Amino acid sequence: MLGWAFTINNRLNRRIRRKAHTVACEATEALENSLRVAGRPELVPCTVRRAFWVSSYGYRKYCWNLLAWLLALAALVAAGRLARLVLPPAAVPYVRPAFGLLLFVGLFMFLLYVAVSSSNVGWLGLGGKFSQVKTITDVVNLCGAVVAAGPRTRPDHLGQVARDLRYVEQAVLKLYRRRGTVPTRSHRTPELKRHARLVAARLRVAEAGLDTDAETAAKELARLLMDVAENYSIGQVGALLAATELKDIEPITGPLYRVALSMRGLARALAMAALVGAFAVGGMWAASRFGVPPAIAAIPAIALAGVLAPALVSVVTPQQK
Repeated sequence: MLGWAFTINNRLNRRIRRKAHTVACEATEALENSLRVAGRPELVPCTVRRAFWVSSYGYRKYCWNLLAWLLALAALVAAGRLARLVLPPAAVPYVRPAFGLLLFVGLFMFLLYVAVSSSNVGWLGLGGKFSQVKTITDVVNLCGAVVAAGPRTRPDHLGQVARDLRYVEQAVLKLYRRRGTVPTRSHRTPELKRHARLVAARLRVAEAGLDTDAETAAKELARLLMDVAENYSIGQVGALLAATELKDIEPITGPLYRVALSMRGLARALAMAALVGAFAVGGMWAASRFGVPPAIAAIPAIALAGVLAPALVSVVTPQQK
């Protein structure tokens, strides 16, 4: 049985790797076409291609592992029900607490998996860390569309670039935390914050050119965004843009970013809140069915909801379409 499980896991892992490779190749090809249109006929850096692959693989690996955990918990509940039907009535009072304890341990292990997966080294953390590269390069693709568009359709692309740049700005201001190369409380953080604000200000300067010479400004934005994506991929969060690009630029101040929560984002947030509530209520119900007191059954459910909420922040936050 154990060998059969390992075989399934290996085959599934190969399938996930192939799918992630396909997604990375498609993203790389689209980016190369956009760069060619924007006047930069060059290959996509290998670090950016790897970021595409890691992001796709991390999210898929997390989802499949999460499904496996849920199936294991469902199998444990089913085994408990079957034991109550098969075993003699005299043994039921002893079986119920035993399966309740096993379910409690299973929920705790599931909580631990979610917590580890959402860290910098976990699957969800890796997916979210490198998804920022895809968010940035998607705007590069839009810049290529602006350059290739005619006078009649170009304004529509310009509006999309302006909207999506708000998401890029939001990402840029947090890249030094996302990459995981700087401790949470580090003396380097103030300088990294200032550099991120300078980069955001430089992108705003380039964006302002869309109102006067859209084609030239789109090419400049594509160049700047590619530099940011490549430097972030290699971990240079304090040099997202070269010092020459930031000369005579003042960092942005005041409200750093204002991203309106769209109807799609609101629906996603409500769906994630419902998912957290379902886990909490389901955990309490399943544990209480095996004779665990509600006060004890609520502990793993509440802890699970508390871990799931920050773990799903990257999903709840409106992202690049």
